Amino acid sequence: MATPLPPNPFSNLTISHEAFSKCLDLERRREQAQQDGRLSALICARLLGYLLLEAPVETGRDKIALKIMQCVDDASLQVLREMYKDHLIRCCQHQSEMGIDAAYLVQLIRLPSTPSSWNTMEKKLQTSRSHIYLGNSSMRQATKASSIQTIFGEYGGLDATELSNVHDLRNIVSVGSRLFRPFTHLQVWLERDPADPPNVYKLAAVIPQYLNGVLERIEFTTPDSLTLPVPDARYLAVHTACARSAHFSGAAEYIRRILYRMEETDVLPTDGSSDVLYTALIRRLDVEAH
Repeated sequence: MATPLPPNPFSNLTISHEAFSKCLDLERRREQAQQDGRLSALICARLLGYLLLEAPVETGRDKIALKIMQCVDDASLQVLREMYKDHLIRCCQHQSEMGIDAAYLVQLIRLPSTPSSWNTMEKKLQTSRSHIYLGNSSMRQATKASSIQTIFGEYGGLDATELSNVHDLRNIVSVGSRLFRPFTHLQVWLERDPADPPNVYKLAAVIPQYLNGVLERIEFTTPDSLTLPVPDARYLAVHTACARSAHFSGAAEYIRRILYRMEETDVLPTDGSSDVLYTALIRRLDVEAH
């Protein structure tokens, strides 16, 4: 559920305090601010504000704060919002499972078995593979992929070069069939308690019923951390920050509606609205920003 921004929690005279104040100001002026783009000025203020609040590392918070402070008016703030929506939130919120070639995966993790073994195991366990973040590293899409990796890396305090292979096992989670769609739609995420041992997480969800019958805490384990690494805690931290920011700002619900309408709609709506066409085109052309 969309939630108003809280009072400014950052220390005075810091760039985060100034940037968050700018978001609060836009939230207060939402009725007067001219909408520029497909999300309202209210969602703009809240998305940028919550991305500040939820940033997993200080360097990531400083990066987005600096970009907010460089915006000279409401229109440029909304352009910035579109960039983070399309190149950060959307790379963590995707429509469906992105398949990984079984032969490639077996070679990557050096399984001493047939190429079908991974898929067979998943069927027995009723799980599906999900990327934590989703970019595209093909040559045709190199510019866009580089942009996604840069923004994701900046926000999470990661070197963009290590994000080039989205099929890296550190970027893959096996998710139970019931939770696969909520996880890929940013409705379920994993939260870390610093007091817990490494690789232990607590599940959280937009709708508590999603977690009925699910263990309160889970732990990722592996017999070989070199060839079978567990999901990277830094990647999961960015996914969690995106899920919470998108949920509290209201942006996630907008994106979910578009993805749902893409699945259900074969023709353009008679009222002339273009959101579904816009989203379909940017997914096909891989140019998601305005």
